[in-house]
Amino acid sequence: MKHTAEFRFTTPHAPIIYQALSPETADETGERSSAAISLEDECLSLKVVAGDIPALRAALNMWLRLITIADEMQEIGYDGKPYNSPESSESGRSAPADAAADADNSSAESPVRNDLT
Repeated sequence: MKHTAEFRFTTPHAPIIYQALSPETADETGERSSAAISLEDECLSLKVVAGDIPALRAALNMWLRLITIADEMQEIGYDGKPYNSPESSESGRSAPADAAADADNSSAESPVRNDLT
């Protein structure tokens, strides 16, 4: 007997979460469970199918945790400040790409190497 669980998450971060997690679905088809995610506008859908209840529970724990963490990370910006918040605007930072610009302007004493150039 197959057991199925379906969830829908409405969030403005749905496209980003979908893009981040869709590669995981290719690796997720296993002996005991499988998962699929889809995207419709700002709605992320998750469908998990498993052959038994413990497998369904384990797969749901993993996927719900991944989605929750991905959504929460969209709320946290560089230096722990939310993106596009007044605090990040004052520092001139609105996205992680600013970190690369900071690395290009770093001093010779910086312990971080910039090998991207």
